[in-house]
Amino acid sequence: MENEFFELKKMTDDLVSSFRVLDNHITKSGDMSVLKMTDEYQLQYKDVFKNLQGELQLTSDFLKEAREEIAIIQNSRTMNGAEKTKEIQEIKRLVNLKLKLQDVSGTRKFVIDELVPKAVTR
Repeated sequence: MENEFFELKKMTDDLVSSFRVLDNHITKSGDMSVLKMTDEYQLQYKDVFKNLQGELQLTSDFLKEAREEIAIIQNSRTMNGAEKTKEIQEIKRLVNLKLKLQDVSGTRKFVIDELVPKAVTR
């Protein structure tokens, strides 16, 4: 499930980056030659993907903290093997629970099947 999450995050980050570049060319530099790209990238979806990116970043930060906690536990000299295993399993359980509650698989499927085809027409 983590792999699906990071695929979704990368796809979202890439789209937000593309929208940002397009938007910057139009609004900041006045480069109207990129207007033909608005046929491919539908700017009305920019905020949808920016909001999704923000939500995904919070989850990414949580996953990073979980990995750091696991590393600390693995390197602990005060815990025995059984204690380490128990703590690590609990962290992994919480990670999986968070990803399930966020319906990462369903969100990823919705983004791929519904949002991306509307936001990017090639």
